[in-house]
Amino acid sequence: MFHLRPGRKLIQLPIPKFAVFYNGIEEISDRVLQLSDSFPENVDVQSDLSLSVKMYNINYGHNKKLMDACRPLSDYSLFIKAVRQVYNETRDMDTAFDHGINSLKNDSRIRQFLLGQKAEVTDMFLTEYNEEETMNMFKEEAREEGLAEGRAEGRAEGRAEYKKALSLLRNGASSVEDFTSQGISEEVAKDVLGLEGN
Repeated sequence: MFHLRPGRKLIQLPIPKFAVFYNGIEEISDRVLQLSDSFPENVDVQSDLSLSVKMYNINYGHNKKLMDACRPLSDYSLFIKAVRQVYNETRDMDTAFDHGINSLKNDSRIRQFLLGQKAEVTDMFLTEYNEEETMNMFKEEAREEGLAEGRAEGRAEGRAEYKKALSLLRNGASSVEDFTSQGISEEVAKDVLGLEGN
């Protein structure tokens, strides 16, 4: 809705800018997100709202210019990196959190905040890792379902892929990468190379 002054003159509003800071574990580059990408497809209703949001990857090593301009954000990025590194090795969140805090300089503005919010921060990390494990479980189930469907519906395609893989093997292919670069799935490549299950 537009705000009009008496006399119907349009009131000028400040230009809004939206940003999303991404620090997930997947390697994702900066991009523009469209709100409409989240709307259901194949619906006859048109949205009255259009919104573009710039997403910035704030993981350590990304967006140097932004990090140089905002030390708290840079410190947070360093903290996250340190926590993930130790947690992946130890699976001990207290040790990982302490390591992350110790990676920050004493004059860091976010150090005291993080110390004061330790319970919330550790819960956030544990939720992230629990979500990751859950998503991996779903991916594995979907992969298994896909393999079952593929076996039932695509035996001919599977035979053709194995035939091509065997031909590549006879012509000197010796690594999984040799096969996958020629369109062979990693699973078939490992099977042909005798690596399945290793």
